[in-house]
Amino acid sequence: MTVPPSWAASLMACGLLLTGCAGSSPTTQSASEVPHIGTPLQSAANTCDAGVVADAGETLLLDTEGDEDLSGDSMEDLVCILVALETPTAVSDHMSSTRALDGMQTNSWGDFEARWNYHPNSGMGLTITIRD
Repeated sequence: MTVPPSWAASLMACGLLLTGCAGSSPTTQSASEVPHIGTPLQSAANTCDAGVVADAGETLLLDTEGDEDLSGDSMEDLVCILVALETPTAVSDHMSSTRALDGMQTNSWGDFEARWNYHPNSGMGLTITIRD
């Protein structure tokens, strides 16, 4: 039996957030409170105060904390971004079930494509791009 990563519970909870079963966090703003700025990725990064936007707003980079690498975005930041981008549960579940042995993973929804990898020591590296 494979034990999910320690952060998997947080990411799996994202499914509840995406279906509207959770309240808003006091540290994040709802989409209606933050004006739309540029691309959807720029808007999500601004709303969540997370990640790094690149390529004229076409790319969003997140690097979460790990067991040994304590710098980076938090799991709450990651969940906020996924909620802001209306990420389907199937995609967030794919992310939460990724193991270090799985290597680079990809998935897409709507106008977005995501690529990520995960290692418990270094956390998750996630790149979201706007598809052509």
